[in-house]
Amino acid sequence: TVEVTFVAEDGTPATANLNQGDNITFEPETFAITNNGSAPADVNINGVTYTISPNEVLFYISIDIKPGSEPNSINLGAKGVVPVAVLTTEVFDASTIEPSTVTFAGAAPVRWVFEDVNNDGDLDLLFHFKTQELNLTDSSTSAALTGQTTDGDNFVGSDPVNIVPKKNKNKK
Repeated sequence: TVEVTFVAEDGTPATANLNQGDNITFEPETFAITNNGSAPADVNINGVTYTISPNEVLFYISIDIKPGSEPNSINLGAKGVVPVAVLTTEVFDASTIEPSTVTFAGAAPVRWVFEDVNNDGDLDLLFHFKTQELNLTDSSTSAALTGQTTDGDNFVGSDPVNIVPKKNKNKK
């Protein structure tokens, strides 16, 4: 059994217990899934399967790639950094993140800072990742950020991306 807690915009929680094979479809910004069973449980989120061990919590968090930019264009040939913000919400506090555990598209952050990225009064955590270290391809449509909290809970968040392919130097 997996326990899923939904939190409405006004902060009201709702909890559902799901058995192996049950499906639930929704589009929340953030949520937490707790495995209260005695065996690992696989959970599919946006086409990616995560295994949640017994008594483990998985947070699906809200991230913003290149805050303030739409679409989230990433030029794979660029030599700079890509900013990615973890937004504090009713369900998840970005200040609980252990930065050394964070990866974005397979890359570790080169720096991070706490700031209110979305001007909601809550401190968010803004990471920067080297573009050249990202495990993205020309066909990538989203990118995920993963890591753990200081309590050891796992989290994942994803955001759409618009990939600008590397220029082929052999083309004329």
